Amino acid sequence: MRKNKLLLCGSILLILAIICYMLLHNISDIYIFSFFNNISFFSKLNGINIFIFKKFITGYLVDLLWFISAWMFFTVLLSSEIIIKNLLLLVLAVISEGLQYFFQRLGTFDVYDLLLYFIILLVFLIVEIRKLI
Repeated sequence: MRKNKLLLCGSILLILAIICYMLLHNISDIYIFSFFNNISFFSKLNGINIFIFKKFITGYLVDLLWFISAWMFFTVLLSSEIIIKNLLLLVLAVISEGLQYFFQRLGTFDVYDLLLYFIILLVFLIVEIRKLI
C-alpha cells in the first residue's frame, strides 16, 4: 500500500514539475520540449510572470518537484537499500546538471541545484535512518 502511495505521489509531482516548467520557462530552446513549440496554448503562456516568488518558483521549484518524485520512485524500486538509493539519486542529479552544463539545450546548469539535491537527500536520509532506529 505504501508503495502505491509513493508511486502515485511521485507521478503527480513529476507531472506538476513538467507543467510548471512548461508554463514558467522559455521552452523554445529546450530540446526535450521542442514538440510543444507548435502548440499555441503553451506559446501564449510561455514566460508567464505573475508570481511573487518568481526566482524560487522558476529556479528551484521544478528541480525540487522532480527530485522528490525521483526519490519516491527509487524508494519503491530500492526500498531496502537506503544508502545505494541515495547515492544513485545523487549521481543522477550530478549527471543531470553536468549534461546541462555541457549542452545548454537540455537546461540551465546551476550549482545551487546540486546543493538543493544534496540537502533534500540529507533530510530524507536522516528521516529514513531515524525510522530504522
